Amino acid sequence: GNLLKLDMREFQTEFNVSATNEVMAYQILTADVMQELLNMKNKIYKTKFDIVINNDILYMRFHNKTAFNFNIEKDVDKKVYEESIETIELAKNMLENVLNIILESNIA
Repeated sequence: GNLLKLDMREFQTEFNVSATNEVMAYQILTADVMQELLNMKNKIYKTKFDIVINNDILYMRFHNKTAFNFNIEKDVDKKVYEESIETIELAKNMLENVLNIILESNIA
């Protein structure tokens, strides 16, 4: 897709946004959605994440080497467990917030 130019400078410096359907991308990436994504990035600065919208499906991918990797032959490392739960909770909250913004704006 084509790299998009967005109105929010801070968002533009933190995220590379490209889209094959530019109209839909601009409809989804309202100021509220971009701010929510920036808030998420600031909360989980140690974990890189990607969001892709492809054929009306929103995909989220988190780059976290320790999350969700448990050795069942050993005691579960509490830190790894807590990081996994934190990532899941942040993803859930972000997804709910972004979807609410999209639904309220009547894009979907």
